[in-house]
Amino acid sequence: MIKIRFKTWYPAQKQISQMKNKVHNIHLINTRILALCLLFSSVQTKAQKSSTQHLAPSIAAPSVLLKNQKPTAHWIWDSGPDNPLNYYLLIRKTFELQQIPTEAEAFISAFAFADVYINGKLVDRFPTNCDPEFQVYEKFDVSGYFKKGTNTISAMVYNFGTGMHHRINGRGGFFFQAKLNLGENKVLALNSDNTWRVKKADAWDNQTEMRSSDAHLIGFVEKYDARNMPEGWNESKFDHTKWQAARMLGIPPMAPWNKIVVVERPPLFHEIVYPVRHWFVGNKIVYDFGKEITGKPVIELFAKNAGANFEMGTAERLLPDSTILYKERVNYTDYYTAKKGNAELESCHLAGIPLLVGYRQR
Repeated sequence: MIKIRFKTWYPAQKQISQMKNKVHNIHLINTRILALCLLFSSVQTKAQKSSTQHLAPSIAAPSVLLKNQKPTAHWIWDSGPDNPLNYYLLIRKTFELQQIPTEAEAFISAFAFADVYINGKLVDRFPTNCDPEFQVYEKFDVSGYFKKGTNTISAMVYNFGTGMHHRINGRGGFFFQAKLNLGENKVLALNSDNTWRVKKADAWDNQTEMRSSDAHLIGFVEKYDARNMPEGWNESKFDHTKWQAARMLGIPPMAPWNKIVVVERPPLFHEIVYPVRHWFVGNKIVYDFGKEITGKPVIELFAKNAGANFEMGTAERLLPDSTILYKERVNYTDYYTAKKGNAELESCHLAGIPLLVGYRQR
């Protein structure tokens, strides 16, 4: 069974219309997959809801301090090159809590960006795109994510390794500094340092070509093999003892992050959107989402055997043969390989222009 959807990323204040559930079953011919199900739904975590209340977005003037305090956490990375090309890195920190914090506040940054999780729940993507000379450190309320017992902070960090039309070149890194208020004047500091663990994310092929051969546009083609992704890597029960200790790069400000810009904002609102229509063209299925949206394509499936391959492209307009143009000039193709059993294949990179999504089994 396959479910295909588009996970949009909106500012929290944007009003989202309510959607009715729909289910469509389509039988695929001459494939190992029996059915394709399209579901309509909308999601927002409780932690997102609580942290968006009464928060006015703000941007502080460039400084060498974090909210008038000297930073205490380190920028961290792995033991490899400082600025690797098209590179994905997994990061983890596990710790114990005897009680649930009454308040928890964090300053989070990364280069180029990081999807940050606490106890397996996505907090958000950090930071807002910026010039590394004026690096953004986002102040975030992470209350509601922690629990009594074993807790884990994890991140998937991506580094372009080169300048893009929308990204200034820098170097790979991750920064996390938090204070957890445990009551009775007890405060736990959580700072990224060499006690954190890191590992190259082998599920992504970092040897893929750029989407445009003529210019540094958008980024690289994404090629993801779910068989190589550690199961439950962002959860507390995962064993990371064989991962390497993080390399400490230094406490900011430090090159290339010479200035600190503190940004406060609500978390992004994640809405699941499903296509309004679809049709078959040869061995391809074309999905029409009916409007311009920004987000990440997601495929949910059950594979009878490991190694099933999928090619997915995004585009804005139809060709005369009712297919979509997604490989000319700029290559909006991504490739996914499924593991055996239930799997969810989600693009790492946001697609900002797709009106239509094309999908086929190779």
